[in-house]
Amino acid sequence: MTSTIPPTPDASIRQQNPAIELVIEHLQMSEVTTNHLRSRGIETIADLFGSLGADGRTQPEDDEAVEALSVFLSVCSGHRIDWYRYWEKRNFELSHLFLDCAELASVGPRQPVCRLDRSWCGNAGPMLERSGIISLGDLVEAMRQGIRDLPAGMGATKKADLLERIVSLVAAIRSGEAVLENLSVRFPLIPFGESDQVVGSNAEAADDCRNPTDSLSSEVRAMGIGVLHLGAKTALFENAGLLTVGALVDTPEVELLKLPGLGRKTLQTLEQSIQALVSAQQTDGSVDWEAYCAELGLHILPKELPPPDSRSVIAALPALLTELSETAFDDDESLIFRHRIAQPPKKRKTLEALGDLFPESITRERVRQKEAKLLSSLASALIFDDYARSRYHFRPEVTEPWKIAALYFSDTEQDLSLAEFISGLEDAWGVSRSAFVDVLPLIATIITGELPSGGDFGNTVLFDSSLLQAGSGDAWQLPVRSLQIWKAADQLEESGLRTVGLVIDALNTGVVAASSSNALKTVLEHIKTLAGSVSESGKIDWCAYADRYGFEVVPAVSVGSPEEFLTSVNDTAVSVLDHRNLSVHASEIWKRRCILGVAARPSMEAVSEILGGYGSSLKRIETALLGFLNDVFVHRNLAIARCQIRPEFLDYWTDVDAEFQNVDGDIKAFTQNLSFRWGISPTAIEALLPSLVAVLTGYPYGRLGRYTRARPLNVEKARAPHSAPAAQQSELPQRISLRGFRRQH
Repeated sequence: MTSTIPPTPDASIRQQNPAIELVIEHLQMSEVTTNHLRSRGIETIADLFGSLGADGRTQPEDDEAVEALSVFLSVCSGHRIDWYRYWEKRNFELSHLFLDCAELASVGPRQPVCRLDRSWCGNAGPMLERSGIISLGDLVEAMRQGIRDLPAGMGATKKADLLERIVSLVAAIRSGEAVLENLSVRFPLIPFGESDQVVGSNAEAADDCRNPTDSLSSEVRAMGIGVLHLGAKTALFENAGLLTVGALVDTPEVELLKLPGLGRKTLQTLEQSIQALVSAQQTDGSVDWEAYCAELGLHILPKELPPPDSRSVIAALPALLTELSETAFDDDESLIFRHRIAQPPKKRKTLEALGDLFPESITRERVRQKEAKLLSSLASALIFDDYARSRYHFRPEVTEPWKIAALYFSDTEQDLSLAEFISGLEDAWGVSRSAFVDVLPLIATIITGELPSGGDFGNTVLFDSSLLQAGSGDAWQLPVRSLQIWKAADQLEESGLRTVGLVIDALNTGVVAASSSNALKTVLEHIKTLAGSVSESGKIDWCAYADRYGFEVVPAVSVGSPEEFLTSVNDTAVSVLDHRNLSVHASEIWKRRCILGVAARPSMEAVSEILGGYGSSLKRIETALLGFLNDVFVHRNLAIARCQIRPEFLDYWTDVDAEFQNVDGDIKAFTQNLSFRWGISPTAIEALLPSLVAVLTGYPYGRLGRYTRARPLNVEKARAPHSAPAAQQSELPQRISLRGFRRQH
């Protein structure tokens, strides 16, 4: 395709319109066409006219150039060229940061108008500022000369967005809007403390708003200077008593420069941070931290908005720290996080081993110092919004729970036990410990500035135990022998830990350590299950507890009356004996001897002929099974039962035992009193007397009128509460030093 070549402008046009001497980038042709022309030595618009008209024809690659020159001539008028009309005729397809239009003729180094701000010049603003272009005047002047090398970080998308915004600015000026005046008021150039002369028509407006702090809200002014990300120089300001943003920006520059070690570079960094705060401030006085971070080139964490509730924010702590490690940590910090902070104690590398992983091996002490510095920076950021040494910034939703906890513990002067610390977090955050138990090691690490050992968290009750005290506190007062913990119950009772409440108190106060014995580990697991089986009213769902461990519940159906109890006694005893498996003959001996009266009961020799074995052996089994049933039914030692017995069934056994004791084993009086207590016929009780008396006394029912109550198999021993041996002291819960909340680590 051959295009019509536009006429070559004569010498008069060249003299009248200096725009013809501009470089060809001002024509805003595509990168491909522009590079093609430059490869042929065509530098200016005049060169382009001369080249295309030299032999009266063009190459196919010159079609866009021919079209651009035709449009160029159509918008020329004497010594002027209407560049906006030129862009419009070419569908506003701009490709280069080259621009020289009449609408912006007054804008330049002496009339900078305003500072660059993300809100009006897009994401390119911070990148231009870092390259030294800090005002609209600087930008316009640079584009008159042409910006060939894009600032670091500015790609095609950001460049196109910037060009579109510049065109929109020119369009607004053409329409008569006071857009330049508005920009100078909204984004004044003069930083705090300066008194340089403002030149140009916008001097009065700039003078009115010359100090950005005039528009800073009280909320922003009260913020600590840590939010400004000033690095090590933050300490210079703090040592001078300039602790808040308001105090800092109210101090004249001349006074700041008097601070030892403070130079112009630091003031420039300070100015950029203040300007970022001003531009990111919202109408309600709060700060759009995402916009603030974008302007300063910082990482906002987490990248996505977190859930609004504290429970979710706390639970997401590991994910937050992982994101932090992947985006904002340097190589050394990432090594420490991955191999130390993020690892459980047993998988955590030692300081020596980690030192060997660095590109150049470092000592364990140097690793410890780096780790302490990392934890200190993390705590300062989460708790006090102090980002002096950080290249990241947390969203306020993330830091809010930490500030609440810091306020809660603000009056605590002494170190706390781990149990006290956990309870305090529950109160401060208004959630149960189950909401943060999984991330408790990380929480303690941030607060104390130290990595806890594995024993620190294995020695306290980390689940929510509050329901155990709900209602009348039945679960709290529950004897440990009521839990399915086998021989662990005997060991705990011998140590004085006879109830669930005593066990929890001993663990929480550090009197004992869960890791000190298998019995404590076992009971702690069962107490945790028990806590999950208690309703808000304090009622224990024993079926739920039994289901957790796969124990059968007996009797099969609930016992709702004395008659139902009496009916279920024998079958329940058989079930319990079968589950316990005392002997293959135990349940048969019960059925063939223990439930029968003396007249109908066969001798032991007769039973031995049926079951096999010797009569003396079966007699020992009989004695053992009756003692076992007495321990389970009368003394509620479910720890040895191997099945879950309904509490209402055991309550009736409590009635039976109470009446038996009241009459000192007098069977006739026992029968009468029990029938009166239950409101049933004595005949109903007499039918079960053999079974009841056998369990109560440990012997089959005979012809005696008075019987002696059996003694329990497990005699309680009164001992002082258990104390952990010296060898276990290192495993006890360590004290929680609230250094993180006191800004001391």
